[in-house]
Amino acid sequence: MGDEATAPGEEVGELSVGEMRAIEVLRQNSDTCVHEIGLLEVRKARMMSNIQDLEAKAQQVLQAAAKRLNITPGDPWYVTPDGKVHRGTGPVNG
Repeated sequence: MGDEATAPGEEVGELSVGEMRAIEVLRQNSDTCVHEIGLLEVRKARMMSNIQDLEAKAQQVLQAAAKRLNITPGDPWYVTPDGKVHRGTGPVNG
């Protein structure tokens, strides 16, 4: 079985020119898709970085507001959807 497993099979014909062209086009399309996925991954990484930057800036705004309102760092506080600032851990939902 050792040599037989690596031996080529019996040739039964060949692909037509049209079939060869179709395979080549499909391979090219596949390569294009792989390339585009790579570009999307780079874009995704950049967008994730942008999200982190935006979150850091939002934290800076909140820290400045806490300082302006004399909220000691570490003290619990929250902001309501209408922009009101409250001391404490927040309203109980449910």
